[in-house]
Amino acid sequence: MISITRNKCRAVQLKRWRDAVLQANAYNDQQFSQLSNRLNARIDDIRFDLTEYRQGAQAGIASVSALTQLRYHDDPGALSKGGAIGGFMG
Repeated sequence: MISITRNKCRAVQLKRWRDAVLQANAYNDQQFSQLSNRLNARIDDIRFDLTEYRQGAQAGIASVSALTQLRYHDDPGALSKGGAIGGFMG
């Protein structure tokens, strides 16, 4: 009779332990999923910012390149006027 009671107690303890482990694993999976989603959102934000900055830098480079192509008179006392337009992808 005592051994049967011990076996039942052990079975109950094992079931409770298994349920606790399953519950902890489910909680950890949920937390990891939330963290992963937040991290992916931040990476997407950074990617968007980098794309925006890259386009701005390329437009600036196009403008500077246009300015370097201006012709001018290098004769002493000569007056030069010039204009330049530079653009990049619109």
